Amino acid sequence: MNTLKKEKRIRLVGISLLIALLVCGCATIFTGTTQMIQINSNVPGAQVIIDGVPVGLTPFQGRIRKRNDSPSVIVRAQGYHDASVLLSSQINYIIILNTLGLYCASSSTTTDFLSRAAWQYSPNTYFVNLFEIHARHGENDELMIGHFSMMNHSNIAIEANNSEGEYFDVLVNLLENNMDRESAIEAIKQALEKSEGDQLTFRNELISSFRSFN
Repeated sequence: MNTLKKEKRIRLVGISLLIALLVCGCATIFTGTTQMIQINSNVPGAQVIIDGVPVGLTPFQGRIRKRNDSPSVIVRAQGYHDASVLLSSQINYIIILNTLGLYCASSSTTTDFLSRAAWQYSPNTYFVNLFEIHARHGENDELMIGHFSMMNHSNIAIEANNSEGEYFDVLVNLLENNMDRESAIEAIKQALEKSEGDQLTFRNELISSFRSFN
């Protein structure tokens, strides 16, 4: 008798869970309608503004509502130009499982889209370079060179073999603000050789070469 009651309770729990999945949607249950986002900048204490509303200071970490488009995100600090942050929104992978019926019934997909749980921001961590309004000559260029060279070091190293490519050309263009193209290409190759794969050394060598042409 007790065994029958126990089995009945288990069935009721299973049915309740199934109903919850049907009503709420898989993505809504597993990932929610908000997402943790981190935004930092080279200026500590810069104001983070989302859709016109101040939400905190850098380094900022907080939950924001998911949506199928990109919210307006501004990072602002006194004495610096405002910088915009593009939060890229994409389909949550759980919604794909939902559609295929691997985890939930297909009717819950509608709930996920209506609640915006079907979307997610990727990446969820962002770093912003703020540039001074009255910076010394070349200072903003150095910030861009430093940030770009460290973020794309491996791609630049690959493309340097042919002295051309998407990432290599962007870096050359940045260096051309203070030197000719041939000197920029040579500076990149020398920096790669001296750095021996170290991103920070690569950055420092490039900036040193950039300053030498002042």
